[in-house]
Amino acid sequence: MNELTIKSNTSVSERLAEKYGSEKARFYNIVKSTCKMEKATNEQFEAFLMIAEKYDLNPITKQLWAYPDRNGGIMTMVSAD
Repeated sequence: MNELTIKSNTSVSERLAEKYGSEKARFYNIVKSTCKMEKATNEQFEAFLMIAEKYDLNPITKQLWAYPDRNGGIMTMVSAD
């Protein structure tokens, strides 16, 4: 069984919440408010978390952040550090 198959049973927000020692709903709300993504759809927010997970970045410490784009979507930016 490869790593991707093992992880497919949980959502990205569940995996990241566990990584940072939080409950899924609490983690979701903390990141959503810290990153000023209150207006983002759930799908946009999950995509943002997927990028954070893929590159092992912490959105709470501003290693990545999101801006609204002109089409109502979200543009994810990654810190140069």
